[in-house]
Amino acid sequence: MTNPESRIDVLTGRQVIVAAARAVRPVHVSESAFNESPEDDPFLEGHEHTTPQERVALRTTNSAADKPGWLLRIVPNLYPAVVPQSDFDDSTPVGGASPQADCHSAFAPPTTARGIHDVVIECPDHRSRLAQLSVVEIARTFKAWQMRLKQIRATAADTGIQAVSIFRNEGSQAGASLPHCHSQILATDFVGPQLTERLHRVRQFKAEGGECLFQHWLQSEVAAKERMIRRDDRIAIVCPFASRVPWHTRFCPTPLQPAHFEDIDERELLALASAVRDVVQSLDQCAGFLPHNLTLSLPPLNASDEFPWSLDLLPRSSRIAGFELLTDVDINTVAPEAAAAAIRQHADWQNDAQWHPSDLCPPGYEWR
Repeated sequence: MTNPESRIDVLTGRQVIVAAARAVRPVHVSESAFNESPEDDPFLEGHEHTTPQERVALRTTNSAADKPGWLLRIVPNLYPAVVPQSDFDDSTPVGGASPQADCHSAFAPPTTARGIHDVVIECPDHRSRLAQLSVVEIARTFKAWQMRLKQIRATAADTGIQAVSIFRNEGSQAGASLPHCHSQILATDFVGPQLTERLHRVRQFKAEGGECLFQHWLQSEVAAKERMIRRDDRIAIVCPFASRVPWHTRFCPTPLQPAHFEDIDERELLALASAVRDVVQSLDQCAGFLPHNLTLSLPPLNASDEFPWSLDLLPRSSRIAGFELLTDVDINTVAPEAAAAAIRQHADWQNDAQWHPSDLCPPGYEWR
């Protein structure tokens, strides 16, 4: 590719510019390593007193909550971006205001940002990279996401929760403040603009005679072939046509799989975990270690059948700069066609039959 191309994401309407020639410009920014020692790690086993009380845990049957003896914990974020409904009485102004402010007023009325903000501590020891976790450990993390998502959905009528964002930041350039392997669950009492736009586009597609916009997009990528990395009867892996960042990779359920993330069984979770780990290791071969975000896209809770889940790996080899801030248009310096070809070349796909669903909860442990 020689000339920059402007591309539109059919799922969100978001515009990106693919400008591969910019990749050769000199950049003098490197990811600084976290220097935290294990003794200062608040997520380390034995340091349970440094976190709020756990909500979910996989621990030994004879261990006590908030004590050693666990493989994974979910705890409230000590520095939450939102606060729970239970912290307020009925007289507190309700949040969830429309993102469109009244143009006749200088400021939209402020409201309290309500919701739930959890941290998923993915391992008890001092590891910092997704690539250092085993397939089973990654699948356990996905299982924990499912469990907490079910809990949040079950209480949504009382808490006012409308949308749930699940994401994983690795590396300071990707927004991580601690190196210990962890992900986050942030549930809000509003539906954000990007998700609102995606929902609108899905419904508009159906109103114009289409069936599922997501499947229409995926079938188009399968037909084009050049951005497909791998596809089987469980998962399709693709570098999207309008990739937001270099090496952007999306993991999608195939038409035979459940549309709801909570409905994926443990064998499918293992297959997804294996695919994610294989791609991360392939990227290490292609581009070296890159900070990244792993994001789980979910429909709003009251529109859960509108489109299926998808999991996006977004490496951070570049930074948001002035143009992106002014226009909300991303500039991608690695064409998704080239990214997909490189990942295919370096991938060493593991046979997920070697793992069994029972591995997610080994003998002597239980989910609580």
